[in-house]
Amino acid sequence: MALTDFKKRKRTPQVLTIHSLASLVLHGSFRENIREFLKKRAGIEDYSVGGSPVWCTLFESESGDVVFPLYTVEVAVERAAEPLCNPCRCVGWGHHFVSKRSYHMIIPEGEEWKKHRWKLSLELEEHLFHAVIHCNGFGHLLCINKIEENSKHPHGEELMNLWDNLCTILQTRYRET
Repeated sequence: MALTDFKKRKRTPQVLTIHSLASLVLHGSFRENIREFLKKRAGIEDYSVGGSPVWCTLFESESGDVVFPLYTVEVAVERAAEPLCNPCRCVGWGHHFVSKRSYHMIIPEGEEWKKHRWKLSLELEEHLFHAVIHCNGFGHLLCINKIEENSKHPHGEELMNLWDNLCTILQTRYRET
């Protein structure tokens, strides 16, 4: 995916590397840190998914060959398809109250996001990467679908590094992988 695909953005997008995340310093709780990260490192998109705002952060692969988007969708519990979190229940966190907001972090497969963004389901399993972190700092890595190295997509190890670095800088309380 080329950087020129994002020329409609209102400001010049900042391209981060996965390892540059480690140099970001955020000192608050997850709730404060995610807002700060989105404000400073992401651009808000001009559309929503199910009424939920969408931000895009651009990353460059470790090899430098690929620029890919990480979309963050902020879902308020009243807009969620399910008010309870099924992954939380499955890992034994069912006794934790679902917080007011969850943040879905998605790297779509190829060009699919742009083609079908109005139909995007947060439940799709075809994404290259999909994680959700609740506002209370509890998070789940839902899927990584590209394990092998490919010049068109980030590979599995890069995606795991992205997840680890995001959780570290955002200061999640607990994450399930």
